[in-house]
Amino acid sequence: MNDSVDNVTEDWHEYVTLALTEVPYSSQVIFSVALFFIFVASLVGNVLTCIVIYYDKTMHTVTNCYLFNLAVSDLLVTFPILIIIYQLLTQKHELFQYNNGVFSCNFVMCIHFLIIGVLWNNSILVMTALSIERYIAVCYPMTLKRTGVWQRVGKILGIIWTIAVLETVPEFWMLEIFNSGNTLICFSLPSWFGRVVIAVSAVLTFIVPLAIMIFVYSRIA
Repeated sequence: MNDSVDNVTEDWHEYVTLALTEVPYSSQVIFSVALFFIFVASLVGNVLTCIVIYYDKTMHTVTNCYLFNLAVSDLLVTFPILIIIYQLLTQKHELFQYNNGVFSCNFVMCIHFLIIGVLWNNSILVMTALSIERYIAVCYPMTLKRTGVWQRVGKILGIIWTIAVLETVPEFWMLEIFNSGNTLICFSLPSWFGRVVIAVSAVLTFIVPLAIMIFVYSRIA
């Protein structure tokens, strides 16, 4: 069993090393330009969404509150794009290096899992909560009127962010740091623990939310 795991790990090491082979600078420039347009579109769109919802009192609804949360989440994903563009154009990957690159590796790891992982979980949970809100509003309208709207939504969003972070924490234990040439790489390598984490995450962040949304929207219809 250990030999099998070691062989798979070696294959992944080789795959990651090949994936990091030098890319022509012209391709990096083209990719950077594309990323810049994505950055501008995301920044403008999400900032305008937040401004409109915040200043227009007629937009202060439960649905738009969840939409505001999603826009903020997208903005958190947007700003790290500038770091990627800087590294591609300057070819300086030591921006956050410390102690032979370990700090840089940990920084990238945090960016990947705390932004991509947490915000993915957050988006799924927000859409699930929104579907439940609509279900209760249609089927049990008097229930929601008994509680303060913004107090309830604030608590729900707080719980959602907490769960989103907690769901991502186990994924840190799946990461390994290995040396590929002169570059230290953080990468999620296959293991039995990793398979269990992925399976549990798939159930909690995809199957269960999907089942809930199918159920509530079918009842509403």
